Amino acid sequence: MKLPTLLAVFCVVFASTAHAAKPKYNVLFIISDDLTSTALSCYGNKVCQTPNIDRIAARGTRFTRAYCQGTYCGPSRASFMSGYYPHATGVLGYISPRKAIGDRATWAQHFKNSGYYTARVSKIFHMGVPGGIERGTDGADDPISWTERFNSQGPEWRAPGVGETLEGNPDGKKPVRGGNTFVFVQADGDDLVHSDGKTAAKACELIEKHKGEPFFLGVGFVRPHVPFVSPKSYYAPFPHEEMKLPEKIKGDWDDIPRAGINYKTSKNMQMNVLRQKKAVAGYYASVAYMDAQVGKVMNALNQAGLDEKTIVIFTSDHGYHLGEHDFWAKVSLHEESALVPLIISVPGKQPAVCDSFAELLDLYPTISSLCGLDVPSRLQGKDISPMLDDPSHTVRDTAFCVNGRGFLLREEKWAYLQYGETAVGGIELFDMENDPLQYTNLAEKPKYQAVVERFKALLAAKLKAVRTNDLGKKPAKKTSKKTAKSKSLFNGKDLTGWHVDVPHLDKNPKGKQPFIVRDGNLVSLGTPAGHLITDAVHENYRLEVQYRFVAKPGNCGVLVHASTPRALYKMFPKSIEVQMYHKNAGDFWCIVEDITVPNMVKRRGPKEKWGITEGKARRILNLTDGSEKPPGEWNTMIVECVKDAVKVWINGDLVNHGTKCTARKGQIALQAEGSEVEFRKIELTPITKLSKDKLGTAN
Repeated sequence: MKLPTLLAVFCVVFASTAHAAKPKYNVLFIISDDLTSTALSCYGNKVCQTPNIDRIAARGTRFTRAYCQGTYCGPSRASFMSGYYPHATGVLGYISPRKAIGDRATWAQHFKNSGYYTARVSKIFHMGVPGGIERGTDGADDPISWTERFNSQGPEWRAPGVGETLEGNPDGKKPVRGGNTFVFVQADGDDLVHSDGKTAAKACELIEKHKGEPFFLGVGFVRPHVPFVSPKSYYAPFPHEEMKLPEKIKGDWDDIPRAGINYKTSKNMQMNVLRQKKAVAGYYASVAYMDAQVGKVMNALNQAGLDEKTIVIFTSDHGYHLGEHDFWAKVSLHEESALVPLIISVPGKQPAVCDSFAELLDLYPTISSLCGLDVPSRLQGKDISPMLDDPSHTVRDTAFCVNGRGFLLREEKWAYLQYGETAVGGIELFDMENDPLQYTNLAEKPKYQAVVERFKALLAAKLKAVRTNDLGKKPAKKTSKKTAKSKSLFNGKDLTGWHVDVPHLDKNPKGKQPFIVRDGNLVSLGTPAGHLITDAVHENYRLEVQYRFVAKPGNCGVLVHASTPRALYKMFPKSIEVQMYHKNAGDFWCIVEDITVPNMVKRRGPKEKWGITEGKARRILNLTDGSEKPPGEWNTMIVECVKDAVKVWINGDLVNHGTKCTARKGQIALQAEGSEVEFRKIELTPITKLSKDKLGTAN
């Protein structure tokens, strides 16, 4: 064969191969925060119109049964970004998955390693809202995942305008306040005053700047997460008087186990019907504002000529209750909280609606496959790209979701909710064909016991499969080093290493024990009052405590440098207490020991009233209000004690720092003082110096 002929054959073969190769699409990943699909017009809402998200749905596949893997921000985001279920990594709090996955690539990092420019704007991994947004901090981000990263600072609840606190404000006298609280603000100014407006502007800038190279752009909008803050024009379509609430069924909670009652309810939030309607109006206004920002980003993509070169994903980290069952917010495992909006638009594919099950965990392998990248076999999600060609195709017959207290298995006909791995907290079973709003729990009915037993076995098998992974094969060096130095003060089984000091039990030793172990957690039941105290004395250490209030916030605390028992009010051991309790988290209480902080008069009151015994000004206010999460959500408290100094962080925020402490060592104690608190981690690490003010922990 002559050379020209050979050359011609080679060119034809090469051209054919090149044509068959998958195009290197850009990826635009847009995620909203705390968004229920029922608030979107493309999912059927007739009141809240979302034309820009609808535009994505009109070009893509809209999934009607997509589920998150964790019903609150931290574990959900860590899961879909890492490619592992929460019970594989152990990330059930507000931290980065990096420690758990070692040097394995996250979703964005996988694209970065494949030659993509990767950037995030605002919240992709967990980031505290409103606290982290007010400060403009990185939260629990993973720096190695990104080529560049940008935060979008905003005023949040402090924005000038007309506002109201809806939660815990029955008489309407409380001012607008911060924290993870139901507050609305009809704000002055335009879109760019607020975080999401800045996020959209930066995303538009990056699309134009990087249109000539493949990119993975994560755009994280924080609305409609509370506080419900948006420019006042977005409130106009939603007069609160016209908002309709879900039907209220008498006795709705009667067949729901205690663990299934959400942490925020109309009852414990003290929200009457008027304030409930205002909450819905504020939520819808926030959704409308967020949708407008999505429109700006989509316009920028179009103007850059990238519509046919970019995969667009729109979703939320989890769902949200808007009064269903008189539940509000996230965390619940019921449908409104576990179900998420999910739209995937791929150039060249026909628009569709897909009713097959999908999980957010599937995004990593699916988008990698669509872009022609290798799909790591270790990933626990599934490639659902065939569903984009055939919406009737099924990849999974069950969706799996957790909330730190329980588990959801969702099948075609059934929704099975189990609280605790042994079902110690109860079970819910709903027939989703005949009871899609989940009003009748069938779990206790004899007729359905075979179904319950089948699901118990399925859940046990699912958890075993989730925990069978590659993460234990090659732990990160930092992890093994820390493990060698650190020790857990709680073994997850019993109270070995601790002793109870409860005055009420002096006369009644067989009375109610306020400290128990339940489902692997150490639990302070709140009553009778007293303390759980370590047998050992400790000094120069870093104490990490992961805790949550179960039902309602109340008093509780970690006591350091504890010594003489019952030194105050015949109850409290001599110590320095670090308080847990909503916006007061991190306050110091001087219990026959003393400590000094900056701005003492401002934070402790008039000097002549200071003291360390009964009747004296023993409380020293924290540095930052609102760092603690609401009931039902896990918090991480870090207490460092080195020589005469005590330094405290809550969820990554520095909340107190004192010196000249009158004690330098002692026991560690936990309180029972009115409210039920669960502790899942109490870990002590010896240290020789204090950490810097900014910790790389949960935010």
